[in-house]
Amino acid sequence: MLDHPEYLDIHFFQALKTENWGDTTTWTSAGAGEVCSVGDDNCSVWIQFTKVPGLAIAESLDEKLDGGDGYSKGNFRVITNQTSPNYYIYHVASIGNL
Repeated sequence: MLDHPEYLDIHFFQALKTENWGDTTTWTSAGAGEVCSVGDDNCSVWIQFTKVPGLAIAESLDEKLDGGDGYSKGNFRVITNQTSPNYYIYHVASIGNL
């Protein structure tokens, strides 16, 4: 994890690339099924930027990166229900079968 003076922290994590999380649901609150396990073939590495203000940039990024498919689909995700405003999450790489 990297500390950032404006975005609180920037870090990488592993989660499944499903449409069960994003918007108001984090990959951890979506259930244990979103956390990568041995044998999962759709495990991915994501980068998260925390405490990003507002959603105007998120809407533009979602349109540019995913064709505006929403915050819980595609390579760009946004979590909007956290105590610190907004997490921006981007799919970095598929790591396939662990």
